[in-house]
Formats: sequence, structure tokens, C-alpha cells
Amino acid sequence: MCAKNIYGVIDYKEISVKDKEVFEDGQYITGFGSAIAHIGDVDKDGINDLAVAIEGSLEGYGIYILLMNEDGSIKSYKSILSDQYAYEQKEKVVDVAALGDFDGDQTPDIAIVSDTSGVTNPINTHILYLNTDGTLKSSQRLQDKSSADSELVLKESSITNMGDMDGDGITDIAIGGHAIKNSKDIPTVSVLFMNQDGSIKKYRQTSDSKTEFTPDRGFYGRSIDAIGDIDGDGITDLAVGSQDSVWIQFLNSDGSVKSSQKIDSKTKNLGFSTHRTMFGADVSNIGDINGDGINDLLVCNYSNDQEDRIVGKAHILLLNVDGTVKSSSTISDTNDGGIGVEFRKGIDFGWSVSHIGDFDKDGNLNILVSAPHNGYDGWVNQYGSVYNINFGCYPSTDASEVTQSKGRFSSFWASLFEFFFTNTK
Repeated sequence: MCAKNIYGVIDYKEISVKDKEVFEDGQYITGFGSAIAHIGDVDKDGINDLAVAIEGSLEGYGIYILLMNEDGSIKSYKSILSDQYAYEQKEKVVDVAALGDFDGDQTPDIAIVSDTSGVTNPINTHILYLNTDGTLKSSQRLQDKSSADSELVLKESSITNMGDMDGDGITDIAIGGHAIKNSKDIPTVSVLFMNQDGSIKKYRQTSDSKTEFTPDRGFYGRSIDAIGDIDGDGITDLAVGSQDSVWIQFLNSDGSVKSSQKIDSKTKNLGFSTHRTMFGADVSNIGDINGDGINDLLVCNYSNDQEDRIVGKAHILLLNVDGTVKSSSTISDTNDGGIGVEFRKGIDFGWSVSHIGDFDKDGNLNILVSAPHNGYDGWVNQYGSVYNINFGCYPSTDASEVTQSKGRFSSFWASLFEFFFTNTK
């Protein structure tokens, strides 16, 4: 609780491969932050660690496991490159999700989806089993062992941990993207009920549901996150990114869609236009931040054709029980409530987002927002950055004393009384 209910961006820390004290090979990495997730405490030091995808390096595609210090700095890191787990090195990581301890060895594991361009495998999702130092212990490509009439073939874009949907004690997964059925390319989300060995026991796709929602062809499923039980029926629900929009989808226990709510420019209380902004590029459950018993949502867009400066933004959406928006706040570089530093055009701030709870245990909310095409050599070397942004009470009780370097006051945060976080994406 703040002395005068003054909330906003307190500070931020940039995590970048241009930090030569940490990343010895940073000058050879591009697209750092193309996907991000907090994955739990890998090295057993009581601090949550991170997984960050890269778009390329001298050695190929892959993902970095960042073992963190409490102040948000990197203690150490390990790279897991595609040739360690993929049959074809063309598989660029496009999303990552924390799975918790999937194999029962007391160490968190992760799942990744890969760009399938030029790759012939029916499913390009892997479970990566980690060691406590962040190295790869083993991996498992998802295999369809269901009794479905036809083989599950996916073009994956996104992934999330659904928890145990069917009560068998095994974490289940949802994958957004396209499914290939009868030679047709269908935008869908596939809810996968898993076996312990990483194979698929059964699945259900949202495109098969008999409800009144029409996904945007080509974009539906571009991002996805489990958002807990929004409508109070005991079943995990989904947020699904689409073309300049986000769907809140209420599920049945079999993974089918019970009902849907679309969030876009026409949504009451949203407060901004989503048209041609890439709104929905990524989504993240941020828990119930205003204490009304309903989980809230972080949504990003990495473009904005409505302004001269094409820079991305992140948006906090407070949700109602029916998936509509109660209120919203926008987080950018220089807007009120922003981080107070003007970004250059084209860094794609808002490409990927993740909440990390109260990372530094100061009572405030931390979120990650990536800018994978940020680079100090302009367009030549786009190394990429991830911003760890800290929200909460200002150090001063007088908003006029807050300097630009510490962020700017936003009246939205005056409505926050306490923060409650979940350990999802």
C-alpha cells in the first residue's frame, strides 16, 4: 500500500547481449528476446530464472537459460542450440513455456516451439529437460500417440502450460498456430493432453468447437497463454492473440471452447485503437493485480502505424469475469507511466512479454518486455534486449518529484492495492 496511492514505473533493467561482461559471444548473436519466459528456480538459489530465445548466432538457432541474481542481473547463462535437440538445424525457436518439473527430477523443464519453414516434421515442439546448471539433460519431440483418425500436423506459433487439465497428474500443453487437415491450413489452438514420456495422449482443437467465434485467418494463435479460471467453473481458460486482437476463450474440461470474448478496437473501456498495431503479438497472464479475484492480462504490440514513431507498447488489461475489459493502461517508452527513455524506430519493443511476479522481492510487479531488434549498430547488428520493468510505489510521496529516469506517474496505478501473482508464462 503506497502512502498516497502513487503507482507507476519505478525503474527498469536492460538485459542485453551487448553486455560483454556477461556474454562473451554477444557480438555474434541476433534477435535476443524473440521469445521469453520465466521458468522457475533452475539452480536452487531461491531466485526465478529465465529462458530467452535468439534468432541466430554463429552456431545456429537456440535458446539461452539465464540464471539470475535477485537484483535482476545475470549470474551465469547456458546456451542450448538447435543441433542439441532438433533433427534439422533450421528450427528457429518462436516461443517458450515453463513446464515445471515435468520428469520428476526436482528441476524445472521447458517446452519450445520452432519455426517450421522448410522443416518436414509433423510437430516441431520439443520438451527440454534441464540440469540444475541450465544445460540440457535430454529432449523429447512431441509425438502424436492419440487414437485420432489422422495424424496431428501443426505449424506452431505459440505454446503455454495448461496445468493438469484431465486430472492424471501430468502437465498438459496448448499450442497456437495452424493445423493441416485434409490438405487445408486451419488457424487453431490445439489443447494437448500429455503422457509422462512427452507424447500426446489425446487432443482437442478450438477450430472444432461449435461456438460463434471466427478466428482471423493467418493470425489466430500467434500468441497464447493460460490465464487461470476466469469464469469460476474450475477449468483453465485461454488468452489467444490474433490479428490486432486478443480472444479470451472459456474452455470445457475436454479442451473445447465453451464461449469466447474478443478484445479489439471496438471493446468498451480498452481506451485505444488496435488497428494495424500488431496488438496481440504476445500475451501473458499477470495474476490478479487489483484484488477483484479475476486474473488480469498483459498484451503487447511491437508496431504502431498510427504514429510517426513506430515503436511497440505493452498494455495492462484488467478483466471482468466475462472476459471484457474493466480498464487498461499502456506502457511505452516515454508516455505517462512509461520507462522514460525514448526508443529508436524499429527495435520492436513489445515483441514478446512475460510476467515474473515480484522478482526482486520488493513488493512490486515485474514484467519482461523484449525488443529483439535493438542494437547499437543500427540495422546492421540487431542484437536484441529484454527489459525487466518494475512497477509499484514511487520512492517519493510527491509525484512532482519523480524524475524521468525513474519513470512517470500514471493514475491507473492508483487503483492497485496489492499484487497477487501466478507462476505461468
